[in-house]
Amino acid sequence: FTSSVRRILGYEHNLGYITINNRPVKADVFPIGIDYKKFSTSLEQVKIQDETNSIVEKTKGLQVILSVDRLDYTKGIPERIKAFNCFLNENPNYKEKVALILIVAPSRTKVNTYNELLKEVEELVSHTNGRHGTIGWMPVWFFYRTFGFDSLTALYGMADVLLVIPLRDGMNLVAKEYIATRADKKGAVVLSETAGAARELGEAIIVNPNNIKEVADGIKKALEMPVVEQIDNNTVMHERLERYNIEYWASDFIAKLEQISIKQGENYSLVISKKIKNMIVKTYMNANKRLLLLDYDGTLVHFQNKPEKAKPDRDLLNMLKILKDDPKNEIVLISGRDKITLENWFGKLGINLVASHGLWKKIHNSVWEITETSRTTGSR
Repeated sequence: FTSSVRRILGYEHNLGYITINNRPVKADVFPIGIDYKKFSTSLEQVKIQDETNSIVEKTKGLQVILSVDRLDYTKGIPERIKAFNCFLNENPNYKEKVALILIVAPSRTKVNTYNELLKEVEELVSHTNGRHGTIGWMPVWFFYRTFGFDSLTALYGMADVLLVIPLRDGMNLVAKEYIATRADKKGAVVLSETAGAARELGEAIIVNPNNIKEVADGIKKALEMPVVEQIDNNTVMHERLERYNIEYWASDFIAKLEQISIKQGENYSLVISKKIKNMIVKTYMNANKRLLLLDYDGTLVHFQNKPEKAKPDRDLLNMLKILKDDPKNEIVLISGRDKITLENWFGKLGINLVASHGLWKKIHNSVWEITETSRTTGSR
């Protein structure tokens, strides 16, 4: 994101802070959590509906692979079916011993592209079941509908493997929900490397969703993973999900929002009242000697997204010349810019210049000198 902002809009960033028109904007990472307690205790009070209960009963004795997602071309649903088909081709010994429960929630039903995607999914399911199925065994159980919380968590609890391989995704909370629901710490997750959850759930089996063979191998690895290894992996992920839950995510986001609000407030200028302004002008006019210390960027000129745009215009140079020509005034222009830039811009004015945040100074029309403090520091 910050790279795109710099390349497209020209705004630089520093540690996630982007300055736009003198206003700091914070870009940060906030991986959304889940209601861990709700899912981790769900199987204690779940009310399994008839349909879900039927699925559980009919898949007894089978290892179950569960896939849950909405219908979308980014979710890699056809790739899941192809990977399962590839798995069965390469591992015929798993026939009549495993089932893929494919739950696809309807989405954008009036868009032709999504209807075409649904047709492709249905054809792939039909092809896989026709190729590998037997009279008493259906490899893919396809459900084009949404499941309620109770039914979904019941399926999480009975599935041996969760298959989540979007081609491109944001976070994808399904993997987190499955792990949290498994209070017994059993089960394995085959997770796409392109899902945001892969950054947090590194103990899952991470695969490239575009590599069908790799996904098929991941399914095999998940089905054959020893229970001890499952528990070890899931225990670590459980602790992480419990710690960074939805409440932590919300409080972290609000805290960072308050921090940037405070930082923005530090940049606000106080409006000088008419009374104070008159006092400043009167004091200035009555003074016999005046020292004016002038900051450049953000004071004499606005902050610019590109440094070269902050070059002084004719009006600013004329103003500085008028101030300098008053014998009562001593002008010092202070900047973080280098001495060559200040020399090019203000060298002919004959005013005092301080460059590189105080590293270099030039008194009137003399030569540039490095500051005594820097000399001392450099000699140590």
